[in-house]
Amino acid sequence: MRDLKKQERTAIEAVARRFSATWDKGSDPPDAYLVVAGKRVAVDITTLKRRGTGQGNAAKPRLRFDKAGANPAACSSSVWSRSSAGVV
Repeated sequence: MRDLKKQERTAIEAVARRFSATWDKGSDPPDAYLVVAGKRVAVDITTLKRRGTGQGNAAKPRLRFDKAGANPAACSSSVWSRSSAGVV
């Protein structure tokens, strides 16, 4: 039986509060038992680590000109000048 880490303890306390339940430390596994409406429910807590994008697989930002009106060269000059002046 191991002690719960601070993050795990905080998580089980939050779940117990949400369901108006009490909780008891469990054997490993489960990490804890919730007592909800007189029923004992086993709870296993898992923490996920954040993953960065990393240098190798990061998407490179790129300009997008595939939307209508975003590229003045793709429009006729009269349409572009009227729409950019607020006249359509």
